[in-house]
Amino acid sequence: MSTRARLAVAALGTVAMGMGLTLAAPASAAPDEVVAQLPALDADTDLVTLTIGGNDVGWTQTIGACLLLDDPTCAQALAGSRLLVQGLLPARLDAALTAVGRAAPDAHVVVTGYPHLFTPEAGALVNASPEEQEALNEGADLLNATVAAAAQRRGYAYVDVVGRFEGHGVNAPDPWVDPRTFHPTAQGQATYAAALTGAVAPEHRR
Repeated sequence: MSTRARLAVAALGTVAMGMGLTLAAPASAAPDEVVAQLPALDADTDLVTLTIGGNDVGWTQTIGACLLLDDPTCAQALAGSRLLVQGLLPARLDAALTAVGRAAPDAHVVVTGYPHLFTPEAGALVNASPEEQEALNEGADLLNATVAAAAQRRGYAYVDVVGRFEGHGVNAPDPWVDPRTFHPTAQGQATYAAALTGAVAPEHRR
């Protein structure tokens, strides 16, 4: 998601929870982008929410390859992303999330996952067959599992949004992901906000 979309989610969550909120990074940030945002955090920060990891594994490029190019190129892109998720990403996530903890030692940190962007049962989308959409969704599951494990290692909360977006991919009759931008629609943003609200315990709602 873009910074604007993630800020919209944050604003909805803030209204729902009645609390102050500091966002440390653009949504779907790379770990380096998170580190660059650390000056926004300090010992008075109450809550940090972020979605992290997708940019590091070329996920946008993989989606583009499967939508716009041929089947072998899609398969190669998916394989490359999986290798990056399993090889490169864990250490980069650990470094970024550790840096967040140092910058905001008293904050409640919530790491949000990625939805499935596709609804394969709705049929092919451009050049992406239902089978390729399934493979892309499985790639998102691997990315989410890697991010969740990194959050757990730091003792941070992880919010899985896959179930909440089920049946509302970009090619669904009622998409909650904008097919033009692959960012959440207004309903998708509200869904993220609801997930965040449910993940923040009352003692962290100030």
